[in-house]
This record gives sequence, C-alpha cells and structure tokens, in this order.
Amino acid sequence: MQNKDLQKYPTARFSPSMRKKKSPLLQKSLSNRLISWFSAHQRPLPWRQTTDPYLIWVSEIMLQQTQVATVVPYFSRFIRRYPSVHHLAAAPLEEVLSLWAGLGYYSRATRLHRCAQFICTYHNGRFPPTRTELMALPGIGRYTAGAIASMAFGQSVPVLDGNVIRVLTRLLAISDNIAAPATHTRLWAIAETLVPVADAGTYNQAIMELGATVCLPRHPRCSQCPVQDLCQARRRSLQSTLPVKTAAPRPRRSHCLAVVIEAAGKFLLLKRPPGGLWSSLWEFPTFHTPTRRSTEKHVLRIMERSLGLSVSAIRAIGPLRHQLTHRTFEYHIFHTRMDAAPPELLLPESDRGRYQDLAWVDTVAQRPCGTITRKIEQAIKAG
Repeated sequence: MQNKDLQKYPTARFSPSMRKKKSPLLQKSLSNRLISWFSAHQRPLPWRQTTDPYLIWVSEIMLQQTQVATVVPYFSRFIRRYPSVHHLAAAPLEEVLSLWAGLGYYSRATRLHRCAQFICTYHNGRFPPTRTELMALPGIGRYTAGAIASMAFGQSVPVLDGNVIRVLTRLLAISDNIAAPATHTRLWAIAETLVPVADAGTYNQAIMELGATVCLPRHPRCSQCPVQDLCQARRRSLQSTLPVKTAAPRPRRSHCLAVVIEAAGKFLLLKRPPGGLWSSLWEFPTFHTPTRRSTEKHVLRIMERSLGLSVSAIRAIGPLRHQLTHRTFEYHIFHTRMDAAPPELLLPESDRGRYQDLAWVDTVAQRPCGTITRKIEQAIKAG
C-alpha cells in the first residue's frame, strides 16, 4: 500500500489545492521512522534541543552553504556575544562582521543584523510564529521561515534544502532536473504533503539529518537508512544518478592587483561600501586588472595616482587564487614599504565609489576582513 502511494509522485502534477492535502499512509510511515531514527542517531549540535526562534534562526543562516563542522564554533561564539535578538540588534555592524570573519558569504551577517533590528523595531523583539509572517521579515526566505515556524512554533510546514531535495528525489525516483524552477516548485509541493501535522520540527530536522549523514551525494549509506524499503531509487539502483542537476557554468575569472602598503609596521586597509561583494569589509587596496600580470612600474603608478604615495621598497608576492561559487579571483600581490611614518590620507574622489574609509592597522584582525585579506597577510608574513 505504501509503495503504491510512493509511485504516484514521480508523474503527479500538483495544483495549489492539492498542495494542502496530506498523504496519510506515506506521511505516517516516513515521519514515524525518521523521527525514531533521529532520536537515536542525531548529532549533538548546539542549536538542537531548543525551541528558541532566535537560536534556530542564527543557526540556519550560518548553515547556508557552509559545513556543520565549520559553523559549530562560530555559532557558539556568536551566541555568547549576542545571546538574544536584542543584543544583536544593538551591536555595531562592524563588530558583527568581525565576529563573522572567516565564515564567508558576509552578506548573511549584514542581513542577519538588519533583520534583528527590524524585529526589535516592529515586533518588539519577538519572532512572529507563522511562515507567512516570518517570510515578511527582511532576509528570511521560504526555507528559513519553514525551519523557524516548524522547529520553534510547531507549525506543520516543510523545509526544502539540498539535503531534503536529495532524499526526496531518491525516495520518489524523481529524475527531473532539480535546477529547473518547475522541479523546485514540485518538490516544495511534495514536501508539503509529507510533513506531519504533529512534531513537524523534529521531522524536518530528521529528514535534513538523513541527507547530511546517510543519504550522501556520493556513496549513500543505504544499509543504514531507516526508510530504505520505501526508497524507489534503491529499488531501481538509481542512487548514483539521482538527483539530476545540469552542470553549473564555469566560474567567471577575474584578475586583481592587491597592494600591501606598510609604513613603520602598520598596514593600510580600505573599507568597501555596503552592498555587493564583501559588503562593508576591509581589505588591502585592490584594483581589477585586465591581465594576470602587473609590473612594479604599474603598481608604483597606481599608488601615486590613487593615493599620492611613494615607497622605498617594493616586491612581488606569488599569485593567490580565491574561489567563490561562481567566480574565481586571481590575485597578483605586491608588498611595498615606506620609510616614513603612516601619513594622514584622504580617499581620493576617484575611489569614493569603491571605498568608504581607510585606516592604518597593526594587523588585519583589527578590522572585519574577508578570507582573502587574511590569506594575503599570511602570504606577506611567509614571503
């Protein structure tokens, strides 16, 4: 009976009214098994065993495109510093970015801070309990709203992240391209039908945990899966081919010139403007170049033109690559030294669109900086 219930999904089309319906047999079997398995096998993570919407929200934002092992220490430090949404809203953005440094995707920290201020200003510091209301908050989308609504408030709403997509496409042998919007819409509809009325938060955590620890992208551990006999992909030996996703385009390549300017042991950093890549972070003076090579004469000319500085020594540091999801940055780095003490500088008019502020620092740790800036500092120390 349950397998027949499963078989209808691969070719089913879901109208808006159908999305509200549940599939009792499959839903009950799936949720009971996953919740039982989760209670025995879940990883002891610091954001679990709580219904505090603030803690759930912070963890979900940090976990976006970031491995759990990386997030755990950041989450613990973040919550110690900002134990409530009020503490986060009251903090300076630069302090929040400093605490986030190294976690990557810094726009998440900016959105987190902005949303905390919105919640404190318009909701008296309280998270609204429904998915619809949560999605009205800045920076909270359907997935995050579903996680908070189900785990904090017990709402019967689903989540759909990469782990859940992998579980559902294998469970139901869905061979459609998961990168296609129509497939994504269909998977949300299926997730809506499968989430249980009771204990939806635990179920959502369980299905995500299954994807993260058992239903792996490569070499899934099918023998350890609590729903292996329900899985259509396993029955048809399709685990290695599902889910189907079209190849992503090759990352766009950009060439950059980074100039480390040192004066009496201090280094010049510039602050990027809000919005865009590396929003509000500090970096060494950086210039986009059309080619991968820059000469010392070219660097000296840029320093004179942009900052009005002349140096007594200059040396090239080996190239450095920095990979983002859709872009590859090739950095050519020069380390320059000045004989004089750090001069007072003003941002030239030509740079005021690219940078907001400048500062002389002893180490990049004194300002919120991205990973590439710390990599450049390490290359200078090693070089």
